[in-house]
Amino acid sequence: MTADSNKTKAQLIQELNEARGRVNELEHARSQYRRLAHAAQDLIFRVNVPGGHFEFVNDSCQDVLGYPPEVLEADPDFLKKCVHPDSVETFSAEFGRLVQGNCSPCHRYRIVHPSKGERLLEQRNSLFRDPEGKPIGVLSIAKDITHSEMVEEDQARARESLGLWNFILDNVLDHIPG
Repeated sequence: MTADSNKTKAQLIQELNEARGRVNELEHARSQYRRLAHAAQDLIFRVNVPGGHFEFVNDSCQDVLGYPPEVLEADPDFLKKCVHPDSVETFSAEFGRLVQGNCSPCHRYRIVHPSKGERLLEQRNSLFRDPEGKPIGVLSIAKDITHSEMVEEDQARARESLGLWNFILDNVLDHIPG
């Protein structure tokens, strides 16, 4: 063996070891991401574009939608079946844009949860593109905002009621002599 062939073998071994190290780092990062995604309280899912198939759905699917993640992964149309009748038209339009890679960054829709009833979800979307700029997937996070929406509505009613009382008091005080 010549010095050149030994050097080449040594370089190949070093490159192979470096590649193994990068693969291990990538597997570790992927494992951390999956643990984080599955621990999240919001529904996190990735949809391929343009097919519309769910590539990943976290465990919060059970709490947010009332169904296990495997149901969405097995049936791309299942999420549409959870949507409240009042939201079907807008949801279908948004989901249609999403699977074509032309999604809005955020939208709201109502669903019917099997045990919790009507719920309001806010969904945020991030589009992924290949190196040529072609859409290849969408990462979405859907949060159940039912409670916070109810609180906002209660606050709005309270402000309206307070405004009415202020108007009444102002008018009553104007008519009191003295």
